[in-house]
Amino acid sequence: NPDNWILLNIKCGNPFYCEGFLAAIASIFASKGIDITLTSTYTNDYVMVQEQNIEQSITLLQDIGFTFKDNRP
Repeated sequence: NPDNWILLNIKCGNPFYCEGFLAAIASIFASKGIDITLTSTYTNDYVMVQEQNIEQSITLLQDIGFTFKDNRP
């Protein structure tokens, strides 16, 4: 369902040394034609993806070195 979005919490080891990583993530998703919404706070960064793209999104993030912990019910 394109109306359902899933929130992925992106954790960078030390935020002060992760300059530009959200831009890199956005670029990778854009190259695959996947719409995302990015939200950044002082301590956390999030990527929202449409439910229909969740598996491909997880794979993209894993391909660039992120690990995935599934907290879905």
